[in-house]
Amino acid sequence: MENITPIGEITMKDLAGGELQKLFDEQLSIVRKNIADKRTWIKATREVVIRVIILPTNEEYAQIVCKIGSKLAPISVKPAMVDLTNQQYFKEQGFTKIK
Repeated sequence: MENITPIGEITMKDLAGGELQKLFDEQLSIVRKNIADKRTWIKATREVVIRVIILPTNEEYAQIVCKIGSKLAPISVKPAMVDLTNQQYFKEQGFTKIK
């Protein structure tokens, strides 16, 4: 989110149009769901990342850019075991040359 703001008046409440707390809460909820997901490693590190970029336009004003996101633990899917001797399985998958 972008905003031109007097530099002397920048506060945390002003960032992202006053929505920074809401955006943080949304990302924290995503992290909580990732922690609760049984397909992720419980001890993996997760992060909520807030970046505030200040681009001065002159001595008194700046463009404020806020970026917020999360870094989650990857989802691990266990490989399925397939019985390679099961000819019926392959016939069901469309392999017609099996005797």
